[in-house]
Amino acid sequence: MSINKLLSPTNGKNSYIIGAEWGQGRTAFGGATAAVMCHLVTQQPSPERNMISFSVTFCAPVTVESEIEIEVEALRRGKTLEQYSVRAMQDGELRAHAIAVFAGTVNSAIKISAETAPLRPNDIAIPEQRLAVGLNPRFEANFDYRFYKGGPLYSGSTDREHLVGISFKKPPSNRGLAHLVCLMDACPPTPAQQLSEYHPLSTVVWNMHFLPCAKHFDLAQGIIMSSYGEVGIDGAHYLNERVWSHAGLPLAFSTQSVMIFG
Repeated sequence: MSINKLLSPTNGKNSYIIGAEWGQGRTAFGGATAAVMCHLVTQQPSPERNMISFSVTFCAPVTVESEIEIEVEALRRGKTLEQYSVRAMQDGELRAHAIAVFAGTVNSAIKISAETAPLRPNDIAIPEQRLAVGLNPRFEANFDYRFYKGGPLYSGSTDREHLVGISFKKPPSNRGLAHLVCLMDACPPTPAQQLSEYHPLSTVVWNMHFLPCAKHFDLAQGIIMSSYGEVGIDGAHYLNERVWSHAGLPLAFSTQSVMIFG
């Protein structure tokens, strides 16, 4: 199942099926769930408004090869801002919930430029790598990974940072924020590289913030993503992330709260 097929509703409206190719065990890759939620909500406002924030709470696992229904509710449509609630329902239960915020362009006396991507080795010098050592979830086959800093999951690295190049194995024929969301979540949770064997982990809350250019960037070469593990206490880990196009154009920022068990 290609990324474009993943983002195609089964009923032409708001029901989706996440194929086994986007799974990790019996459950769906979180980036796939977030992507279908993002895909539907971005169709609600007028095209000139940009999504500036997308905050997802993963409430329960989504089962692959089983229909999920995405419900979108407009919370407010103002002159400048629009807010929407997005719910992913499966078997009558809430599996994920998101709040999406869109904004129009306004004049501002302050402008702060984002940093360009850090220097990194040429991709030719960095071989493609697997997402994890000793564990290879099915969704991994959809992506190409290049670790410029840090290592794969469960590699026993002492780093608390990642700098990773991520791209689709088969670049999609079209593009949008949903494709970017899917790429962003393919980056492994940074703290888990310090483990030397498999431990269950789960993203609980994921807050994304997008620059206006994010919905137009060229997906062919993928993204560069940095991730830094700020702190981890009692199994709860907090990550700060920055995302650039392959050419170094700033696209997005995000934070994640991740639980690592055991």
